[in-house]
Amino acid sequence: MSREDDTKPVHVCILGPSGIGKSPLTSLFRLPGLDPLRVREPRDEKDRPLCISEPDAAELFAKETVGQSVAWPAPTAPSGWFVLGERWLFIGVRDDRQCLRFQEDNGRPLLRSQRRVEVFAPRLLDILNDRDGSQSKISLSTDNLVVLLLNPTPTSYEAMTDEPDELLRQAMFYAITKRSELQRKPVDIPDAQKRISAIKDELMAWKAIKKLVGVSCLEFRSWKHFEFRYHQPDGSPADSRRELLSARDVILAKLHRAAQTSPVVRQFLDSNVIRSSAEILQLNDIV
Repeated sequence: MSREDDTKPVHVCILGPSGIGKSPLTSLFRLPGLDPLRVREPRDEKDRPLCISEPDAAELFAKETVGQSVAWPAPTAPSGWFVLGERWLFIGVRDDRQCLRFQEDNGRPLLRSQRRVEVFAPRLLDILNDRDGSQSKISLSTDNLVVLLLNPTPTSYEAMTDEPDELLRQAMFYAITKRSELQRKPVDIPDAQKRISAIKDELMAWKAIKKLVGVSCLEFRSWKHFEFRYHQPDGSPADSRRELLSARDVILAKLHRAAQTSPVVRQFLDSNVIRSSAEILQLNDIV
């Protein structure tokens, strides 16, 4: 019998446009997340664990990049910002800055155990292309990753030109604004426009990632389980559970089909990290 460390764990990454339902879908998995910290003030208490203050981020950056001739960018990140530190990766996401920890203090990689990975698609592509030697240092590669690529349109991302389909833009705007409406929050039009204007770079990254990952990247066209649907009609936990159960059926069906030709997908399914229907019915904090 082989030891746990002898088998390379398979991680899952959910990609797709803003508002499409990536965040609630993470509750489908019994997996800890490898999530970047956003350099901003928290939007609410639930957002607090995912944020780091500007002074703390700048101090961390300085410690991690000793000997490198790089400066902390303020107030925004330059295009394609990607700085690899000793244990942290610093990346630009639509001009914003994020900090992703990939090693513990003792140097052990966080991805030594199975995780749900969240990285902005263009920067994930940088890692998979081994920019600055990041692939081996972070322990993330095309042969230990299953990608769930959510697409709200009937046209595959590969079939789109470098300019996003107009239906994709419209679906994004509707999803973002409807989510805010159902959460009883004011619609942030500038933020929505910023996300839509950046979709071209994400589209190019999605297409490249799908080509790199191959059959272990599963694209879900005409995806209907937008984040706002988890809040309908009453915004209750029962609404969220209903939507997650429905999304689970769609994802499992495609994973089982892909497992027939992809050993990586088969290993992911065999790891038994997808919550059962009974487990989902016990969840009260999906969104």
